[in-house]
Amino acid sequence: MKGREPQLLTMVVAHVDRPVCASTQSLLTWSQIPDVFREGERESERERAQGEWLRGDQPQRGKDLELRFDDAVDKLREKPKPEVNDATRPPSQRAAIAEKGAFSICVPGSFGPADGEELSGAQLIGESLATLSGEADFDKWHVFFAGERLDGEESFLLAKKLWIDSCGIPESQVHPVPQGMPAEGAAAQYTAEICMQDETILVDSDQGLPAVDLLLLDMAKDGTIGRLKPNSPEVEEAGSGKVILPVEDDDAEAAIAAPDFMNAARTAVIVATGAAAAASVNKALDSASSACPASLIRTDKTIWLLDAESAQDVSEP
Repeated sequence: MKGREPQLLTMVVAHVDRPVCASTQSLLTWSQIPDVFREGERESERERAQGEWLRGDQPQRGKDLELRFDDAVDKLREKPKPEVNDATRPPSQRAAIAEKGAFSICVPGSFGPADGEELSGAQLIGESLATLSGEADFDKWHVFFAGERLDGEESFLLAKKLWIDSCGIPESQVHPVPQGMPAEGAAAQYTAEICMQDETILVDSDQGLPAVDLLLLDMAKDGTIGRLKPNSPEVEEAGSGKVILPVEDDDAEAAIAAPDFMNAARTAVIVATGAAAAASVNKALDSASSACPASLIRTDKTIWLLDAESAQDVSEP
């Protein structure tokens, strides 16, 4: 399935251990990821960002990317500041609220540690969202989930603990995956809940699918994204027009976001960290393949968040 190409794709690779924000017009450290949700620019924050940056205008699945290496902050400061306009501005929850009265966000299917004590990209996202407490208009937020096991509300409960409660999002505006039923029933019920949302919450995409304002995803080392596993039957549902898919395997039953629902999002942010994810990052930026589900995510605006290790195999086309 050939997804829509992103309007812009910019990546920033840090020399330091912390990942940095890859936005369409800013250089931001990982701790400043919440600025993705805020309006305006912060010159001092961009100037403090360190590292190498990889930038391309309207890349074609990894093609036409320009690889640039900079080993000094002074060189970054000398770069002309990109023009900021509606096409290059990061997604803003305030803009969505002003447009339609609400901001919708779909978060990763897990907020727990990936391996042992190592934090997953999803948990880093959750911790970053928690720092927005008291700043964002959370009474206008609606939260959806890209996947959930049906043997417990792991994703919902961890997200609730990490940031939903502290941010004060009304309980009626948090939409967890239904529990206590087979995967097929949970997928059908969650699909119905999403599709029945008012257009002030979820607008329709060009393909007629409900579109969240912001889709947050973390990519696993094998290219799994949003619980879409390589070469799985669920990946092959790309192009089917489905919203939520049932998963029935030996591990556990689950209900997960379908590829078409992900690509309907107005903006997607994909997080990949660590050397183990490097090969999959390179594949995802090269061409679409069922062997690397992350490569299928091509929304109108796609933003990658990488650290130096996860970007080490990205090469100049």
